[in-house]
Amino acid sequence: AAVAALLHALAGRLAAHGSLADALRRSSGFVEELAESIRLFSLNAILAAHRVRDAAAIGAVAGLMKTRSDAAGPDILALGGEIEQAAAALEAASVRVAAGLLQAEALPAAPFVAEPLANTLDAVADGAAALDAALGALAARSHAVEEHLKTLRFLELQGRIEAARADDTQHVRMLFEEIGQQVRQAGDELRAFSAVALRGGDADVREARRLAAALRT
Repeated sequence: AAVAALLHALAGRLAAHGSLADALRRSSGFVEELAESIRLFSLNAILAAHRVRDAAAIGAVAGLMKTRSDAAGPDILALGGEIEQAAAALEAASVRVAAGLLQAEALPAAPFVAEPLANTLDAVADGAAALDAALGALAARSHAVEEHLKTLRFLELQGRIEAARADDTQHVRMLFEEIGQQVRQAGDELRAFSAVALRGGDADVREARRLAAALRT
């Protein structure tokens, strides 16, 4: 009964993360596209600033945005890898839990299933630990990208302020506003990444190993 209870609880938590995996993949694609959008925007803003009188400050802000976007590049690219690793760990853990549930249901009528079930519980513990680590790495990487986006949001605001001070800069202000909207949207999506965690992960790992040991006695 304890084995089935643990596996059912784990299955429920993993199922909740299952729908999240697709959302994370979609957000990852958006953030990767954002990095390229910021680079293109920065180049366009720099060129536009050269055509506006007394617009050196605008060009400077656009240049800083490009520099910051370039610095964010490695973290943004790594974020995609972290998402894929978390999704793979989620799928592997789900398969192991499903196998364990089948074995737990068969155990009362087939005592010889005890050893295979113990092995599966060890695998479930390994899978839960791997998933917990992957989700932790994902949350940390997401936080790093969020910090880049906070700086970009600040620079975007400064760009609009500088553009408002100069004449004939409507097209530049529109560029800053457009990229600002994209940066804010990416920040909203990334906040969900930072909150991701397999609640009870450590306790589940310990309980799975304890139950596996008990089945072998």
